[in-house]
Amino acid sequence: RALWDQATAQAVESAQVVCSTLGSLHRVVERIEPAEVAVVDEATQATEPAIWGIVPHIRKLVLVGDPEQLGPFSRVPDSPLERSLLERLVHADMPSPMLGVQYRMDARIRRLVHPVYGDAYTDHASVAHQPLSGVRGVMADPLTDAPLLWVDTAGAGFDEQRDATTCSLFNPGEARVVGLCVKRLRELGVPAEQIAVIAPYSAQVALLDRQLDGIEVATVNAFQGREKRVIVVSWVRSNRDGELGFV
Repeated sequence: RALWDQATAQAVESAQVVCSTLGSLHRVVERIEPAEVAVVDEATQATEPAIWGIVPHIRKLVLVGDPEQLGPFSRVPDSPLERSLLERLVHADMPSPMLGVQYRMDARIRRLVHPVYGDAYTDHASVAHQPLSGVRGVMADPLTDAPLLWVDTAGAGFDEQRDATTCSLFNPGEARVVGLCVKRLRELGVPAEQIAVIAPYSAQVALLDRQLDGIEVATVNAFQGREKRVIVVSWVRSNRDGELGFV
């Protein structure tokens, strides 16, 4: 243990950058020299008390995140902990520069979020027009030419179901449609490693994972920040009451 502590101390003292989760920081902070700057990535997913735990050990705090995306998780509905420090500061008109040029998606996909981010959010020329059919080895087809495609299953009888063990929701009919879409994409030449399927419920993820061999399937939270050429989203919810839950 003494040798381990000595090695750890030497590694930390010689490091220019120390990385840690907020959860584990309290266990190691006493062994780390006070830092000039702390950068909190995905700061809008951290509770405010977790952020304040860093402050006594630093000179400058940089919060990086998107208040319009996933916020902190709290088991208590309407808890103040559901609002991040970054979101609170932005809404208090604290100066907060926005990175306004995106390098990730076709302009026609970006327009989906225009009501949220407004005209300040623009596309870099390298991504503004990038249809899937323009990728080498991928054949032209309505499925690969359109950057965005909605498949409406209303009236198809694809009602959601609840898993008796996990109480999570799944939708077998919708899973079959997802399977057909993925099969067609593969036939058109899209590599399996460039396709991801996302669903908001773990039961639907488990169902799709069993059906889609070689395709990555994940929840929204688990996949956040990742990139693939093709994202197929299964929304799962379909019921007579129009209930969407957290979706």
